[in-house]
Amino acid sequence: MPPKRVAVLDVRDNDKILTPSEQTFLTEEVRASISASGGDALHVLTGENLAVLLAEHGKTLEQCTGECEVQTGRLLGADLVVTGSVTRAFGEIHITVRCHDTGSARLLGQWRASAPKNRLAGATRAVTGQLVV
Repeated sequence: MPPKRVAVLDVRDNDKILTPSEQTFLTEEVRASISASGGDALHVLTGENLAVLLAEHGKTLEQCTGECEVQTGRLLGADLVVTGSVTRAFGEIHITVRCHDTGSARLLGQWRASAPKNRLAGATRAVTGQLVV
């Protein structure tokens, strides 16, 4: 069976907790963690792949932020689409990661971790390691 194609969209930060570099770093942490734990069963598209594929459709990654994540995954030809968001609530920073099947639009899972900002990357790796489907 061929590997499932996974698109990881940029981690959203509506509360402006992170710098743009930190957002990019967390997105790459999600991609790396999925790639490492998925083995040969998953093919994770790189950020550069996503940009090229979207450009072929006249879109940019920034234009897809906030759009329906499943539709964006389909546009990219992905079997699975993974999204993440960072929020501040109850005095803590939370990262939430979701995985959708693009064929059925079904939410396959949602995982959340809380951590101080200086430990958010580790929390992101831990929660993303649970995403393998």
